[in-house]
Amino acid sequence: MIMYKFILFVLLFITIGSYAQVKDTIIDGKPHVIHKVEFRETLYGISRTYNAELNDIVVNNPSVINGLQVGYRLLIPVRKSFIKNLTNNIKEKLNIIPSEQESFDVIEVKDSLEDSEIDTLVFLNSDSILEISLLLPFYLDLNDSLKLDSETSIYSKSKIALDYYFGALLAIDTLKNMGININFNVYDIPNDSVFEELLLAYTFDESDLIIGPLYISQFNLLAEFYKNDKTKRLVSPLSYKNIDETYTNTFQVVPSSNVQIAKSVDYFNRTYDSSNLLILGLESELENVDFTKNAIKLKRLQKNTLPKPKVLTFESEEMPDKNTIAPFLTEDNIIVIPSNNRSFVSRVLPILSSMQDTVFTVYGLSTWSMFDNIDIENLNYLNTVLPDLDIENDSELQNYLIDTYFLNYFSYPSKYSLEGYKQFLFFCSEEFEHLYDFSKIKNQNNFINSRISLTQYQSYQKIILD
Repeated sequence: MIMYKFILFVLLFITIGSYAQVKDTIIDGKPHVIHKVEFRETLYGISRTYNAELNDIVVNNPSVINGLQVGYRLLIPVRKSFIKNLTNNIKEKLNIIPSEQESFDVIEVKDSLEDSEIDTLVFLNSDSILEISLLLPFYLDLNDSLKLDSETSIYSKSKIALDYYFGALLAIDTLKNMGININFNVYDIPNDSVFEELLLAYTFDESDLIIGPLYISQFNLLAEFYKNDKTKRLVSPLSYKNIDETYTNTFQVVPSSNVQIAKSVDYFNRTYDSSNLLILGLESELENVDFTKNAIKLKRLQKNTLPKPKVLTFESEEMPDKNTIAPFLTEDNIIVIPSNNRSFVSRVLPILSSMQDTVFTVYGLSTWSMFDNIDIENLNYLNTVLPDLDIENDSELQNYLIDTYFLNYFSYPSKYSLEGYKQFLFFCSEEFEHLYDFSKIKNQNNFINSRISLTQYQSYQKIILD
């Protein structure tokens, strides 16, 4: 890839031309210093030494994501600090200038989101550049500490962000080869304070497309900050939690719980006529429970012969047991559990599985596939049906990613790498508009991906139902 080739060239130049710990150099007319990493130095400490932004150092030296090593030579951009007026109640903050990146390629979605669905992406001319900012929690300082103090290669919470980032890099390479021009900026968002500092410094003002932050509370803050800027597209890449529905320029890639529930309700209303129907949920997730109940009632108005759903909810600290659930069951049951709570789900499923003389079909949410404490035996015995967000919708593209990913990283892509690859392609080229289906749900302004399939566990395999 271009970035890696550039870094390789810089490191080769450094090796041949300099043995000093620090050296000045000019790249594309911009001042940089070359710093040789010494024992027990950290990225944070180096960034403070040169008054440089941590994110700029990472973008110029992508290998540091895996931790520093003594002898590394880092290319550090020298920044001009300046003061910018913010709001009436914020006096002065140091403004952060995004680092200069290589240009790749560009497109921009339309300026107005009046339509109920996104049908097309409006492309800029070939001389234009799309400014993209990626905001994820890489925890770079913690990776520094791990490299120095233990044998662990990377901090565990960095893995999702890293996998997504590597997929995004390959997508940018694909887009570059298509002739699209992109300016790509990457930011480490390890906590709220770092994010708020970047936001209040107007760091993302020049961005056309902002992907992240990962956590919905931070993302809603970003959406509020740029709610009046219709030229920006704000993407929540991996969170299953709902974006505030008032924002018109936001895109939720993971279908919301409501979208998943509606899909399941529509399916079992078409395929089951007489099964006993029970909704199990938590009081803390009452919104999901009520939506499920109302969706079932709405679907069954035209079929008066179908049984009405029973509802059983529990307080968060109250764990269900067999004696509590059994009175609500018959010999043949549909159980809908609209919960994203790991503890609750992992408690309920074994209880249902223990009722050997009862037939179940259990409907859940896509988050269950991420719960490592759920026994596949239970999923299989309960004929569990889950929404699947990773159904292959372009096998040729996916095979290309697998091959390319292995050639670049000597491993196979995770589902987060696949999402990073697909999302960057979708939001940057109409050639890939088939990868997602974004639309507005009734009474909401934001756009939610509705491309989802239902899969059922049968004989220890996931079978696509629709």
